[in-house]
Amino acid sequence: MGAMGEFKKPGGIHASADTDPDPRPSTTAELDLEGAFSDDGVDLTLIRWMLRRTPTERLQAAQQLIDATWALRTEE
Repeated sequence: MGAMGEFKKPGGIHASADTDPDPRPSTTAELDLEGAFSDDGVDLTLIRWMLRRTPTERLQAAQQLIDATWALRTEE
């Protein structure tokens, strides 16, 4: 890509604390891999999780990822 100076800090929608947490099960007892992956290896659980969200919630989830990525890129 380019030098770190070329990146601009993102702005926009910021998620509230009440958004759905990590879509993955919290324990191995809850883990059921039947139907979790497509034939080509795509994790369908994440797609299903995202499709259960409203458009606003989807944007909030994306913004959280952008903010986390930005924070990691700008740490020294």
